[in-house]
Amino acid sequence: MRFFNILFKRFMNNVRTQWEYKSNIIGAVAVELIYFITIIAFFGVIFQLAPKIAGWNMYEFLLYFAIASISNSLSHFLGLWIDWDIIEGHLINHLTRPISEFVFYFELNVIDLVFLFLDTMLAIILTIVFIPNLPLLNVLFGIFLFIISFPLIEIPFAIVRTLAFWHGRVYNLIEMYASFLYNFERIPVAVLTKFFMVFFIAITPAGYLHWYIPTAMILGKITLGYGLLMLVAIIGSDLLLLGIFLLVYKKGLSKYEGFGG
Repeated sequence: MRFFNILFKRFMNNVRTQWEYKSNIIGAVAVELIYFITIIAFFGVIFQLAPKIAGWNMYEFLLYFAIASISNSLSHFLGLWIDWDIIEGHLINHLTRPISEFVFYFELNVIDLVFLFLDTMLAIILTIVFIPNLPLLNVLFGIFLFIISFPLIEIPFAIVRTLAFWHGRVYNLIEMYASFLYNFERIPVAVLTKFFMVFFIAITPAGYLHWYIPTAMILGKITLGYGLLMLVAIIGSDLLLLGIFLLVYKKGLSKYEGFGG
């Protein structure tokens, strides 16, 4: 309880600080809403020509986009804190210090949470209003797949940022990886031709496992059996990436300590 009490106080302090520059919050919300409207208008034009594309209607496309946006908001909020500690090589020290010091480094940003809230509300509205009568089991299993596959998005960034601590040139890999990954943000791979589907899945399997599979499960476009198979693949990929990260991080700490940090 003490952790959450301190965290809440720091969050309220961040709210007060941000509110002093309230135009930032208002502007961020306005930009996000305009972005949503633009995406809806974009899909609206496309689906005027055809009611469905590869079995996906407009609202299912938008749900996919909303789920990908939730993931991006979570990655931005958690990733900035986690990756900063990795680059500094202090994560272990933070975890072993008194909890008040640990919370000092862990601050909730109100603007990030506003984005997360708006993305989540878009997904909920689409699911309840425009895509009703979805099987509850599919929805719950899809949400579970989304949560458990989130490390597939964040860990590669953490690995590259850790490598970048002593090999600065590899930092460009972050932009390359993000560029490939966000090709999945608006369009489900199911609508691609087989060649491009295989190509994008091979280049960025995280986008397939973290965005497409949970959304397809929620919408009932894949069977529970296939979902269970993907669950095994997700867990295996999580463990593999975690193992790679720990090896890289351990080497990073030794490099950091070698410079007297």
